[in-house]
This record gives sequence, C-alpha cells and structure tokens, in this order.
Amino acid sequence: MAKSQCLGFGRDSQTSVPVANTTNSTTPVASGKSSTGVRPPSNNSRSGLNNTLYRCRREGGHYCTQGLVLTLPRPARGTLRRTPHSPPRSQRRGPRQRCAEPTPGLATSLPAHPPVPGVDPAGLLGVVVDVEDFAVVIPRLLPAIGFSNEASCKKREDYLEWPEYFMAVAFLSAQRSKDPSSQVGACIVNLENKIVGIGYNGMPNGCSDDVLPWTRTAAHRLDTKYPYVCHAELNAIMNKNSADVKGCSMYVALFPCNECAKLIIQAGIKEVIFMSDKYHDTMEMTAARRMFDLAGVIYREFKPKCNKIIIDFDSINSRPNQKLL
Repeated sequence: MAKSQCLGFGRDSQTSVPVANTTNSTTPVASGKSSTGVRPPSNNSRSGLNNTLYRCRREGGHYCTQGLVLTLPRPARGTLRRTPHSPPRSQRRGPRQRCAEPTPGLATSLPAHPPVPGVDPAGLLGVVVDVEDFAVVIPRLLPAIGFSNEASCKKREDYLEWPEYFMAVAFLSAQRSKDPSSQVGACIVNLENKIVGIGYNGMPNGCSDDVLPWTRTAAHRLDTKYPYVCHAELNAIMNKNSADVKGCSMYVALFPCNECAKLIIQAGIKEVIFMSDKYHDTMEMTAARRMFDLAGVIYREFKPKCNKIIIDFDSINSRPNQKLL
C-alpha cells in the first residue's frame, strides 16, 4: 500500500488514506480470497459496502474504493464491542437492518472528544465504530486530517461583495495618509467593476510633509494644512490607470468638498458613494451637492453589510485541504 496518513480509530485499529488511487491495488488470489485474506461478498450473502466493512471488522483486512483504504485489525474472539446505540446480539431479531442514510441522531450519539492536533484531530480517539457508523465517522474524519471530498465542496458564502470590496479598498488606501486628524481614501471603479484609480489625502509630490503644517487651526490660515493638502478624490483621479474615468463610480470615505466636486464633474464621474457626511451643513458640502444636482451626478450614502473587515496576514499560512486522488 502507498504511503499513508494514519489516525488511531479504536484502541488498536487505524484508518489509512493513501496518497495514490488504490482501486486496483489489491491482487486477486486463486483461492477466491483477496490478498488480505478477506473473502469477497457473494450473491447469497450480505453484499454492498456495509457487508464489506462488516467482514473487514470481523475478519481484518483491507477494503479499497476510489483511493480510500480502511484498515481494521482482527479482534480477538469474544472481544467484539458494540456502541451504545447498537442492541445486544441476543435482542436482535431477523436480519440486521441496513439503511443507505445515516441513522437519525447517530452523529450526536458519538462522543465529542476535544481534537488533539497530530494525535486525534477528529476527536475520535477511543470511539468504537460499528458498521452503520462509517457514514457518519468518515466525513468527520477526513477533513480533520486534511482531506476533503471535492464532490461535496461548495463555494464560500462569506466572501466580500463588490460594494464592500471597493469601499474597503478606499479605507485601506486611507491608511497611507500621514494626516494626523483625517485619513481619507477614494477608489474609482468602471462599469466592469474594475478599479481604475486609488488615492488618499496627502501633500503634493515634491513637497515635504515634514515641512508643511498638519494642524487644523492656527492664527494664520497659511499655517494650517488646508491650503496645501491634496484630497483623496483629487489623487484618485490623477492616479487613474485608464485613458479617462468617464461614466465611472467613486467610493470615498467622506462626502466630497466643493473643490473635489468640481474635479469629479469635470472628469465625467457619474456616481459618488460616500461613507460619512459629517460635514453636511458646511458651505463647502452644500455647494458640492448643488453642483452635483445640476450636473446630474448621483450621490448616495453607503450602507455596509458588515461593520468590520479584518485582514489577517497569517491566514494564508493555514494548511489547505488536500484533494482525494
């Protein structure tokens, strides 16, 4: 058998998942038995997966199907154990019932041990697995040791939608700003949902931000930041990576001032999505809304579906699920 990853299943048993496909790994024997000594199921005996697993449990050996190998040792006579939901043999009447679907409530009846990385990642150490339990145990075991069933794998449901993504880009770019009081970012998006410009507030190119003032109030206006700082909307338009931004939308943290509104209109931007309008009653914002209305520029407040987006650089180092061969 190929090199495998193993996990203790009972006291002495183990479950092995090989690297390569082992569908044809067993070698037929002339006596009618497999290489493991397990007699294959006949037409007049219990057939199917349950029967094969049952014979493996009783007699020991390997069962191979689509790259999955279940290895169960042969228990000593008289030491077969049963799970709490399995009735004693004396109480069983007639043929043993088998069903294609897992028994209702079976998953909750299995002990929920705390997983131990490298030793018992599925939390199944010491669990005695009966034939009917495999439908519940195997799906619980494989993801724990790094394997996934591609047939049942579905897409993520907690991904960022486009509006949240673009506003998050604007907020992320704002972290580049050196303004101690206001960090504002802007993101310009075309009709194909492609980012064509990003900017944040800061001093003009070539002007040292260690020389020019950052204060908001001073005895003279020239000693404040306002005559010098370039707003995020201006920088986003100037940083465009396309021929123009006509018909595009702009995501911005703060509602644009009157000077930025002029640039937005002249650049041909048709929609402004803002996060905050905390300076709504100032003359600059009033003038900006008046110009937007006259020029036909749509402006609306952004309503986020989530208040926080966490960027975790360590998440990329998490081990991805391996594929079954």
